[in-house]
Amino acid sequence: MFSVDTEFVQMLLKHQSDIRAFVISLLPGCPEIDDVIQDTNLLLCRKKSDYQDGTNFKAWAFSVAVNLAREHRRLMIKNENRVLPLEVFERLEGIWTDTAVEDEPIRRRALDACLSRLSVSERQVVWARYMKGDSLEKHAERTNTTAQSLRVTLFRLRKRLKACVEKRIVMERGHA
Repeated sequence: MFSVDTEFVQMLLKHQSDIRAFVISLLPGCPEIDDVIQDTNLLLCRKKSDYQDGTNFKAWAFSVAVNLAREHRRLMIKNENRVLPLEVFERLEGIWTDTAVEDEPIRRRALDACLSRLSVSERQVVWARYMKGDSLEKHAERTNTTAQSLRVTLFRLRKRLKACVEKRIVMERGHA
């Protein structure tokens, strides 16, 4: 059946809201938007061997998504449905894909800086969960705490890291 590649699934889930927003922006008002997004996810899973570790996952996912969106757009035209003019479609595609490529190094630097501001114990929780791939239960057992307490801690850390990364990106772009 399916072989589970945890790292790939984590990357796909991490970028799911961006992929969804990208497809919706290319096919606004499309009643089959969920089908297009589902087809995109399935195709990404089928093509996971095409993705090269260490490259920009979001840009790769967008390239797969845009091809499916183009195909769906052609079907909508064939069925005489209203669609975005091609030049608007291509402009939106360019804006999203350029941003995906541009943002990656900025985001990585911002995340590194924000992670360095965490306490040692907070970094250990993040490292154990996301770098090492430990379950919360396993890490809780090792640190003599509860999985629920770690869930709350991770939720708060993700929230803090997200705010910190967004702030640093705005600051970096302001100085660029």
